[in-house]
Amino acid sequence: MPKRTEVDDDISNKVHGATLELMLGIGSYFAQGDKKINEIIFVPMAITARIARLHEAIATLLKDGYISEAAILSLTVFELRIDLLDVASDIKRATAWIEHDNPKRKLEGMKPSLVRLFSAARANRMYEIFRTLSGIKHGNPLFSDLAFPVTKRQNRMTVTTGPIENASTKAFSRAVFAYSTYQLIWSAQVLNKLVAQYTVIDRHTRQNVHDLYMSLRKVETEFYTHCRRKVASKETFFNLKKRDRSKSNAPKDTDPTIVS
Repeated sequence: MPKRTEVDDDISNKVHGATLELMLGIGSYFAQGDKKINEIIFVPMAITARIARLHEAIATLLKDGYISEAAILSLTVFELRIDLLDVASDIKRATAWIEHDNPKRKLEGMKPSLVRLFSAARANRMYEIFRTLSGIKHGNPLFSDLAFPVTKRQNRMTVTTGPIENASTKAFSRAVFAYSTYQLIWSAQVLNKLVAQYTVIDRHTRQNVHDLYMSLRKVETEFYTHCRRKVASKETFFNLKKRDRSKSNAPKDTDPTIVS
């Protein structure tokens, strides 16, 4: 089995720093003289700024043990970075983004956007990640302990308002952190390729973003695989054996749930 990409605080800080340095370079270029900034510059910069803030929020939540909550913010980042690629690729779509006036719906559904922007195989993989993160956000029971603070050990179930620390949650926390870091550098690479091309900025700055992106490019596939295996390993929802609905009593081999 290929070695999983390890992402620690040092790598995350490098990604965050490289993103901010690139944004500063782009902003400084347009601040010089009388250069005018239009939608294809402003909108991607605004979206990337929010993605960078969300990455910091995700890291904070994970440090405090709020893994499901961090995964929910990862869904927001996912949606934002698809918007980022869309608007950075076409000034007409950047203009439409600014002029959008529907408070209930975005410009386009996620599946059509992915199909339009990516190859079929990648669009399908990314849509499965989107569905998983959406399931966690909306409390879909299928995603059980990915979405709820519940754990099962032998025949005892624990529901808690605090953090749960076991091998499974630690692995998911690392996966969410790695994926958040990847999503940030992916977004920076979009700026690097599609927005910075309209500027003249330090070559090292652009190369640094590119190199960091290349070092983390496998993380999305690894996150997809992790989530897929996690869900596939369930006996049923919450890893509980199917209850015989013909019996009115609770299974005798299960201890009462402990609430903490």
